[in-house]
Amino acid sequence: MDDVVAVAPEFEDMDLQTVLEELSSRETRSRLIQGLQLTDAQRLSIPSSPDSTTTPSFESTEAIPPTHLLVAHDGLNGPSFAYPCHAVVLASHFALLPPSPAPYPQPAGTIHRMDVVLPYPAAFDLLREYAYTHSSEALISRLLGLAPGVPRTSEAVFEELQDMEVPELEVRARMVQEVYADATALGLVDKQFWEQIQMASCFVAAALNHAVWRDQMEELGERFQPPSESIPVITPS
Repeated sequence: MDDVVAVAPEFEDMDLQTVLEELSSRETRSRLIQGLQLTDAQRLSIPSSPDSTTTPSFESTEAIPPTHLLVAHDGLNGPSFAYPCHAVVLASHFALLPPSPAPYPQPAGTIHRMDVVLPYPAAFDLLREYAYTHSSEALISRLLGLAPGVPRTSEAVFEELQDMEVPELEVRARMVQEVYADATALGLVDKQFWEQIQMASCFVAAALNHAVWRDQMEELGERFQPPSESIPVITPS
């Protein structure tokens, strides 16, 4: 909670659950997401160093501008990915995130660079979306490659996965693994998230087993086709 208060002193007298409820309220969430959308649309250049800043233009008075441009990379020679974020959302969701490089207060609309090393930098996009929306349906849909916005039972999810081929299911399995690894590295604090990750992992594993079995049965069927000519039927005299 100290990290949250450091970037948002207005929450000093609240516990973490109350802060999360406030951030998840319809009005606040809408203003935060609008700030992300306006910033994403401007395709900001990445500041050259953690001490440098950039200032996007905001015409909307409702949107809450992001405070940071989180630059995720693997610490090696892989590509970097830049994600506008709000410091209070980061601090309230990721327990192992490095401290914010920008002290509070800071000029409104100023975005500071924050470098973060992650196992799979591209997968942070899904974690960021979940931190702002807390949508289990959207999380499962993106992890499993299903059409968004369609409520599904567990049986319906598995039925859709059964239509996928092995290579596509292997892609889904890797995505679940990558999101899991990034969430672990960042110390994501959200019970619902981890339940959905476990569920997605079980879905993919079951669907993969089914797809492999199906392909093996089809291969066996092709190898042992019955003779094309009709087999005479012997009737007892």
